[in-house]
Amino acid sequence: MQQISGINLITYYAPVIMQKSVGLERNLSLLLAGFNGIAYFLTSLIPIWIIDRVGRRNLMLFAAAGQCACMAILSGTVADGGKSAGIVAVVMLFLFNGFFSVGLLAIPWLLPAEYAPLTIRTRAAALATASNWLFTFVVVKVTPVSIQDIGHHTYTYFSVFNFAFLPLIWFFYPETKNLTLEQIDRLFTGDKVLMHWQSSMGVPGEVEVCDHDKDYEAGTPGQVMHVQGDEKII
Repeated sequence: MQQISGINLITYYAPVIMQKSVGLERNLSLLLAGFNGIAYFLTSLIPIWIIDRVGRRNLMLFAAAGQCACMAILSGTVADGGKSAGIVAVVMLFLFNGFFSVGLLAIPWLLPAEYAPLTIRTRAAALATASNWLFTFVVVKVTPVSIQDIGHHTYTYFSVFNFAFLPLIWFFYPETKNLTLEQIDRLFTGDKVLMHWQSSMGVPGEVEVCDHDKDYEAGTPGQVMHVQGDEKII
């Protein structure tokens, strides 16, 4: 999700986009790309203060919607080719980085550790990291060829990708803000797997307790109440 949003389309090729797609001079393209990188760094600091207040899901939904709009407008302005359209296109490049840095920059690195149970957490994080860099490679290799061959439609399909993220995030990414790792585990395990609309959605307090956890609390016979070493006391 992070890489096919189109971020490395801009991170790696911002000067190329500004020259070939927008029509700016080389020196101006390099200068604007540098300013874009500075703005990207500054906006990436914002989640430090808001990620546990606003929540992971809300930030990702906000970012995906903004990125979708930026790529769609970028595609339209590049297709237009006028001077005013070029200015709007440059603004969209800055805004895209802003949306991404607030939502999809840090959170995809955080969620694998939160969602995966302890037994597979390291392997899940490793798999997530490997797939992330694999898609980085694909995007970086495909982008210059795509810009050369299909022009502004390159930005159109990245807009479609970002639009597709919205239902994916809404239905399959439960909120984890203010939840302990034990509470997060209950979102995915037990007799009843809790969907995002059944969880606490990050509101302070306990998530719904599954039936087998209630049995533990009640001390139902046949349940494991305490484990010490290799012995299980019933």
